[in-house]
Amino acid sequence: MAKILLIKTTKTYASDKALSPPLGLLYLSAYLRQQRSADQIRIIDLRTVRHGQQVLAQTCRDFAPDIIAFSSMTIESTCLHEMARWCRQHAPGAIIIVGGPHAASFQQQILADPNIDYLLAGEGEIPFLQFVNAMEANQRTPAISGLSYKDANGAVVSSPANRDLVDLATLPMPAWDMIDFDDYTDARMSPISQGRYAALFTSRGCPYRCTYCHNIFPKRYRAMTPPQVVNEIEYLVNRYQIREFEIYDDSFNLNYQRAMAICDEIIRRGLKIRLLFPNGVRGDLLDEALIKRLRQAGTIFLAMAVESASPRIQKEIKKNNDLEKIRHNITVAAREGIFTWGAFMMGFVRETRRELWQTARYAITSDLHGAHFFIVIPQANTELGRQAGLDVSQYADIKATDYWTTKNTLACVSHWELWLWQMLAFFLFYANPVRIYRAIRVFPYPARVFCHRVFRRGGVFVWLTFFRNLMYRLHRQKKRPALAGRQAPAL
Repeated sequence: MAKILLIKTTKTYASDKALSPPLGLLYLSAYLRQQRSADQIRIIDLRTVRHGQQVLAQTCRDFAPDIIAFSSMTIESTCLHEMARWCRQHAPGAIIIVGGPHAASFQQQILADPNIDYLLAGEGEIPFLQFVNAMEANQRTPAISGLSYKDANGAVVSSPANRDLVDLATLPMPAWDMIDFDDYTDARMSPISQGRYAALFTSRGCPYRCTYCHNIFPKRYRAMTPPQVVNEIEYLVNRYQIREFEIYDDSFNLNYQRAMAICDEIIRRGLKIRLLFPNGVRGDLLDEALIKRLRQAGTIFLAMAVESASPRIQKEIKKNNDLEKIRHNITVAAREGIFTWGAFMMGFVRETRRELWQTARYAITSDLHGAHFFIVIPQANTELGRQAGLDVSQYADIKATDYWTTKNTLACVSHWELWLWQMLAFFLFYANPVRIYRAIRVFPYPARVFCHRVFRRGGVFVWLTFFRNLMYRLHRQKKRPALAGRQAPAL
């Protein structure tokens, strides 16, 4: 039986160091362990170890894996190729396969690496098990959903992704015993939280067609049942003493009744937990009743992805948020004592100064306690990438995919001016003593934690990001390629 080493890559360069448990690999491990021994599977999360190359080399020598599988994001691509080369050197007989978001977008670039044998795009549980079985049977060219490889002539052979989707009702819980929860206590997705926690997916897929979004999961919404979700929460509370849970769904509240039922079940079982939604809710599908129920179930943090306050851009990116309803729900959530966060994107295709100011003003005049303003980064194989009219393969560059330091711009302003708009939005949003006072009032941890998060970690992050960004922009680089349709739209 094959020995399988699962590796989560890390960022070799990034302003944002937030990380969460590698849920994809934990689900793969749990699914594999239904049919094979647990001691035949290992996980290395390179984000949580020092001297990753030495750890990887030692594991390759001691464990002697037959299959090495990487899960990687595009911003981690430098690490991916470095570690693939390292694995090839220390485990020359192993089969190396790559999955994760990067695999869904950069097939040609990944398979051009001679150290990588296969690529698997889309959901992985069923296809990866089929792949492992095929490799054990010495079938080197299997037809498996999402699998790509090079044939004898060097041509890429691919199968469509997401043809074999796991039934979430029968999906086992992630293999939580394969990680140390203490490795994920500091840099979390929720900017206000602290301590041990678990990350959860309670559903997969999203029916919306936002132009900037990935296609890792199909556009069909599938959800776990409320008892299934709460059973996992209760297991983690009892087995690992976890009291905080971050929900990473694409749209937790797409099914309104299911969201209410999960809250009701948590309340019925008397689970004294904290829920955080750094991702997972669609703001205009909330209402006052659901917000109150979320609060009763333990919700302390709720992020809403507004993206842009420009009606034209909302329509163009196919987000179609009801901006006034989101504004109302922000006010309701803040009134209920939930720390409310906003996510905004600046620099969409042909975005004007007027539209940039619309987005900044929306955030500034809202009741949000905190917000992020990101620079738009088009990804390969997305509609936004095609709208941009450029070769998005250049975005495989590490710094280009960091939304704090990118020198690319799709808007009707230069990358310098776009950065200044980003900084202006941050400054005007947070330079508000009333907002700071309101944030302190609802902050769910002691005041010393607030000071640590805001003044120590937050302040250091802001200044380091500012100077790193400035130096990066002043550094000479190749001229950015011209973008299609850069002229301002008619207003």
